[in-house]
Amino acid sequence: MKPTLKITNPSFLKRILPVTLSFVLLPFFFFLNAEDPDSSRVVGKIQSVTLFSDRALIRRNHEVKLQGEDTALRFVRLPATVILDSIRASSDGGLGISSVSIRTIPAGEDSELTNDPLKKKMISIQQEIRSETDRQTSFREQLKLLSTLGQLTTEESDRQLRSNSIDVKTWSSSLEFLENRRNGYLEKIQKSEERLEFLNKEYAQANSAFLRMADAKRWSNSEVEVVCSGKPGSKGTVSIEYLVTNVSWRGVYDLHGSSEGGDFRLESRVALRQYTGEDWKNVDLTISSAKPSAAISLPLLKPWRVSQGSLSQPGYNKNAVDSDEQSPTDSEVSEGEDVANFTFRLPNKETVVSDNSEHRVSMDSAQIKGIVSHVAVPTLSNYVFLKAKFKNTTKMPLLWNDVKVFMDGSFIGSYTPGNRTAIGQEFEMYLGPDQRMKLKRTLVKGDVAGGGFLGKTVQIENQWQIEVSNFTKRPRQVTVYDQYPVAADPNISTKFLGSSHEGYKKDANGTLSWNLLIKPGEKEKFDFSYSIEIPQSMWTSLENVRNDRKTSNEIDDLREQNAPASPKKIYNLERIFK
Repeated sequence: MKPTLKITNPSFLKRILPVTLSFVLLPFFFFLNAEDPDSSRVVGKIQSVTLFSDRALIRRNHEVKLQGEDTALRFVRLPATVILDSIRASSDGGLGISSVSIRTIPAGEDSELTNDPLKKKMISIQQEIRSETDRQTSFREQLKLLSTLGQLTTEESDRQLRSNSIDVKTWSSSLEFLENRRNGYLEKIQKSEERLEFLNKEYAQANSAFLRMADAKRWSNSEVEVVCSGKPGSKGTVSIEYLVTNVSWRGVYDLHGSSEGGDFRLESRVALRQYTGEDWKNVDLTISSAKPSAAISLPLLKPWRVSQGSLSQPGYNKNAVDSDEQSPTDSEVSEGEDVANFTFRLPNKETVVSDNSEHRVSMDSAQIKGIVSHVAVPTLSNYVFLKAKFKNTTKMPLLWNDVKVFMDGSFIGSYTPGNRTAIGQEFEMYLGPDQRMKLKRTLVKGDVAGGGFLGKTVQIENQWQIEVSNFTKRPRQVTVYDQYPVAADPNISTKFLGSSHEGYKKDANGTLSWNLLIKPGEKEKFDFSYSIEIPQSMWTSLENVRNDRKTSNEIDDLREQNAPASPKKIYNLERIFK
């Protein structure tokens, strides 16, 4: 027969039942409360960054395993420069996105700086400083105790001397003991002071780094809440993408070659800066020439109705001329592109800190062919310049911003081509002056005709002589550019009078050009002439200005050119009218 338990007191049952249930359900409640209330807060890993001209697209990933059908993730630590309207969320694997919302973080909820490794290091150093200070205080107290013992020893020795019962051996041992102890504590205090000095310096460095980091890492007061759904136990990746400002990049190039032409080496790099508020650590970087900040739709024309007092078109905004919706410049447009925008993914993962310092990354190093010629503009420069013609045979468009040119192993200067060069497109670049070529431009004639009281107009004629010398060992093709004046006033007339070199070209703007082939060690010399006719009143005004200033418009005296002395003045029209 099995024993049975009979409860005859109902009040006892009422008292013991809650206690029993509490012991049974306690582990269950403990399990529920064990969940971290902040377990939904995630930062994610910055996986990739796409750099545009004035902003960047950031992609963060976070691995998720669903415990139930729905899981909420709160992406925190967004940078201060985030554009909230640009935030998007996506997922892969067996996960789906139910909702995406942006909420403001309550004050004091985000303690990222408190948990920063630099902050923890500062706290640890402070603890060491306090501990070392306590040890040093203990050593000094021990020194005080030794001083007291020394005084007692001295008093005892005096007493023994007076009673003629002094024990020299004991007294000597006591003094030696006190001296050894004293030296030991002094040595410990010295080491402690050195340790404190080291700790204080280390703390100052950590504090300085923390302040710089706190200034650079500026967080937004918003967070992104993403609710993902799927079957319990499903795994996948939840990603958020957002745009940030305070970024920039530019193409930087080094061109190495010879003044004789042939093979040139073009080294391409990208120089980027970012001050977004978050560091990009070990991320995939993509460079893009697209402009997401610009409008993608064409503005509509509004009716232009003119009334008294209206001085501009309705809806016209002066500042709109300088906005991002203006027409693209020559530096943004090139022929031969297969796609509307250029993108290039850097081959290696990069780390770019948020300190606005320039970070340079190599993109490519390629060989390109260059055909070198010479160009001279003697009215502007006394040098003959090298000019090379190339074809972009690299794997990417050339987004010119700054080109450093190295010729024959020496750096000669920087150049900004300005135009974007597509793949397969030809382009030209100046390579600096060629010191082996000499250029000279001389005014040989500056006559005045038609002046006087009865004349209504005055005609001035200038004749210029240009001399190009070749001191190289090869024939050189040189293109020389110059100009003659073109009238922009109906009261003024100009005329090109010709050139001693028949192979010249001219255009409606007054630009002249000559193509010369100069043999080694020889020089080519030619001249050209033009005239300008102005009213007598204008000439008189110019003469009065000259007399008031007590200067002359003549700049080339025949005597200075080793010619026979002549009272005739040579008038330089460029000095008079430019």
